[in-house]
Amino acid sequence: MTLEAEKTLLSLLRVAFPDARSRPTPQLARAVGAALPVVAQVQLFGTVLDAPALDEATSHPSHPAWVLDYWVANTLHTRYGKGAHSFAAPQLLVRTALPPHGVRDQGTVIGVVRGADHLLPSVEAWNAKYHQRLGWLAGRVELLSSARWRGMLFGSVAVYLAHAETGDVRAYALEGGLATGEPAVAWLSGPTREWFAAQSWHQPSSVSSLRHVYEAQARIEGGVAREISINVRPSEYVREPVVRVRSSLSRVDDASQLVPASPATMVAESVMRVAAILDAEGRAEGAAKVLAEFGRELPWSVPPRVRE
Repeated sequence: MTLEAEKTLLSLLRVAFPDARSRPTPQLARAVGAALPVVAQVQLFGTVLDAPALDEATSHPSHPAWVLDYWVANTLHTRYGKGAHSFAAPQLLVRTALPPHGVRDQGTVIGVVRGADHLLPSVEAWNAKYHQRLGWLAGRVELLSSARWRGMLFGSVAVYLAHAETGDVRAYALEGGLATGEPAVAWLSGPTREWFAAQSWHQPSSVSSLRHVYEAQARIEGGVAREISINVRPSEYVREPVVRVRSSLSRVDDASQLVPASPATMVAESVMRVAAILDAEGRAEGAAKVLAEFGRELPWSVPPRVRE
């Protein structure tokens, strides 16, 4: 890859994901670039890129005791107003038990759940953050999240499920992640059957805002989240949402047959979707303008329409 191509890719990632805390690395840029459609690569770089060698250490060959079960989250994203669109995206998740203390990497059949990829890597970390607000100590905390595959992670919403010493889930928290893999912010729920609201405090894409308010609810059944609903409002003063996210979770019976999607491909598709949305809003420039065409060709329930 030429230096110019690398600069173009890094610029694209920063435009699409302005809140990426680690600043996208050249390795991530190369992996995402090689995952773009071949025609897009030729248009942007004049050649087809070689995919970089990534970490092959993906999973343990068996199910460790701390890996509980696997899930498919089928999520519908809908945006209203300027840049209106809707699309569905499935993602594999795994539910793991957090260690009592410290940071632990947990191998699974869909990749590695790294403690460093999450804001609360242990039961001790949960209690340090939420004990006073909840008024009780969690004896067990589980994490429902995506996993790092071949060294890469497509971050999304993760769910912490907190139990007292015995009994059902008494509280949960949602963790907002970034497409480039970093955890961003955790929001503690109220009672497990009620909606709660919290300011975003992060900008997962260039069509989001730090001022957005997230209203969220997770339906907990059988000790795990079965549905996650998020309404994104422009501010605390505006009641109508600009984005709705609805995720339905289904347990996977035979995990041995799971084949994780490439995180590089998921990030590349996200970049193209953001480019198409920016173009619909009249804000796409340079490489984003080129990728907008490919973004519009992805599966959409309602595609973003270019402003006349």
